[in-house]
Amino acid sequence: MSAIMYAPELLAPPPIIWLPNDTAGVAKTEAIDLRKYHDIHVALDVHARDVILPKRSTSTRTHA
Repeated sequence: MSAIMYAPELLAPPPIIWLPNDTAGVAKTEAIDLRKYHDIHVALDVHARDVILPKRSTSTRTHA
């Protein structure tokens, strides 16, 4: 008897979604929705650049 062939999506592990954490809370809301409605695990990056580092000024003025 031949081996049964399964579709790759049936054999693949469940996905884990990585989202960069943001100060507006969009990623956190998206993570809750993905878990609640789609049963998908989400990893929030608490070390996202916009949370830790303040935004730099983009001014081109130089001190003379």
